[in-house]
Amino acid sequence: MRIARTVLQPIAADLGVPLVCTNDVHYLRQTDHHPHDVLLCIGTGKNVHDVNRLRYHGDQFYLKKAGEMAAVFSDHPEALHHTVEIAERCDVDLSATEHQLPNFDVPEPFTLSEYFGHVVRQGFQKRLPRLRGLDDRRRLQHPIADYQGRLDYEIDVIQQMGYEGYFLIVWDFIRYAREQGIPVGPGRGSAAGSLVAYCLQITDVDPLEFDLIFERFLNPERVELPDIDIDFCERRRGEVIEYVTRKYGRENVAQIITFGTMKARAVVRDVGRTLGMSYAEVDRVAKQVPQTLDMTLDKAPRGDRDCRIETRRCVRPTRHRPLGRRRTCLRLGSEYRGLRPPRRPRAVWGPVRPARRSPTCGRACRRDRASRRPQGASCHLRQRSARP
Repeated sequence: MRIARTVLQPIAADLGVPLVCTNDVHYLRQTDHHPHDVLLCIGTGKNVHDVNRLRYHGDQFYLKKAGEMAAVFSDHPEALHHTVEIAERCDVDLSATEHQLPNFDVPEPFTLSEYFGHVVRQGFQKRLPRLRGLDDRRRLQHPIADYQGRLDYEIDVIQQMGYEGYFLIVWDFIRYAREQGIPVGPGRGSAAGSLVAYCLQITDVDPLEFDLIFERFLNPERVELPDIDIDFCERRRGEVIEYVTRKYGRENVAQIITFGTMKARAVVRDVGRTLGMSYAEVDRVAKQVPQTLDMTLDKAPRGDRDCRIETRRCVRPTRHRPLGRRRTCLRLGSEYRGLRPPRRPRAVWGPVRPARRSPTCGRACRRDRASRRPQGASCHLRQRSARP
């Protein structure tokens, strides 16, 4: 990084590409340096006293204010101007409640709703031989007429809620995966309760056979986009993502992910272990947190008088229990409540893919002693042709 920063300015001058200054941000405030350091230890399973562990040296990896950035890059005022220019071009409105789904092109002379019903009923005809075979052997749990009625009901609900395009999008890329020989999972989660999903081969689980409830997946009284969990072959799922990107445009897709949060009791134990406290010491503090839903370390002492007394008793200094470590454990635990642990996240895959990164993008450089620039501050080449 030091070498890259040294040669960055000559390259920018030779290519006629403006510079942009940034700061490597890992936490919001400068005072978050220590909690962030402990959080790294929790994620890597290390102790804060381990000299060989992952760490960020210094406390400059926070979101700096305009004045602080101007002081750091006082020798590059034009780079500061370019950074502000890019920020002013960013215009993202997340207040809209309507669903932003790409358009699914349907063949003539169908409308979107008509084509959805057509494809679903075609899929049902493909499932019928299996159902009739089970019926002939008297192994079918419900008569075929029940399947017809359930299918009509689900189609009506989906059309009333306007989700025909969503189902067709998912049906289309799953069909592509099967045609290309890419292994697809049989379906899981609440989507297994949909007969429409079964007919579209989104799932391979017969919901009537197992008495699964469609309303757990899609409820007319609770208008929200249904969630379909899909498993593809790990080695070839990139082909499916690329197909979706080509079909709907790279600018119309993005990646999504979900994170687990750190609960009150668990975070106390994690912080205590990271600080090198004994199991008995941490366990006594953690047990004072009530085991109720949505409990936080802020609410626990206020809500329960016994908990307040025991918490004070737990952090009372003794010859063998210095006060600092116990209070630090509780203070850091309250910093992390509701945060995601920095462990490997569990990805929920959808018909999305991130936009390709610009080749001029780079990570922030660390401090160079010669320039006396704080850690995390750096300049980057900016493409002159960048779109707003």
